[in-house]
Amino acid sequence: PSPVWVAISSDGRLSAGVELDVEDYLISANSSEMPARSPIEFLKAQVVAARSWLLANWGSHHPGEPYTVCGGDHCQC
Repeated sequence: PSPVWVAISSDGRLSAGVELDVEDYLISANSSEMPARSPIEFLKAQVVAARSWLLANWGSHHPGEPYTVCGGDHCQC
């Protein structure tokens, strides 16, 4: 199981999240965004694009927060 964390965010609100490694995050993001019946090469290409986006934007959206990626549209691969 992935560790769960709770912290106070910079705006004073309570934040909670799940710590995932990059590969688990990509599996989750890809399976929730792409149709399961998509061609395998399409799914592979989507994972490459998502990984590239994630690593290129790592830490740029939430400086000072207890998380790196959130569920908002601006953090979606």
